[in-house]
Amino acid sequence: MDLMGWLVITNETFLRFQAKVKIKKRIDRSSIPN
Repeated sequence: MDLMGWLVITNETFLRFQAKVKIKKRIDRSSIPN
């Protein structure tokens, strides 16, 4: 596998992980009573 392909896969994985963390934080914040 060439470097560019590896970078693309790594970047996509990172973005997917970041999106999961954002969604989880949003759910946690909404479940906490104000």
